[in-house]
Amino acid sequence: MKIHQKGAKPITLVAKMFIAGRFKNELSVLRASWSHGLAVPKVIEARDDVILMDFIPGELVVDRINQTFEPLLID
Repeated sequence: MKIHQKGAKPITLVAKMFIAGRFKNELSVLRASWSHGLAVPKVIEARDDVILMDFIPGELVVDRINQTFEPLLID
């Protein structure tokens, strides 16, 4: 989603929804990774099992992993 603020450049954000039990762990990993300078999205807001974060253009890690392995191994 793109957020437009008057007089500012639009920013693109991502909202990621989690199934029960995964939200807190993902949030903790994202915040710790970002604070240590890793190239992960900055968390803007997090509540109700949804994390709103900056969009980082590029290939998704899951897509890269899936391309690495034989299709029979990941199906």
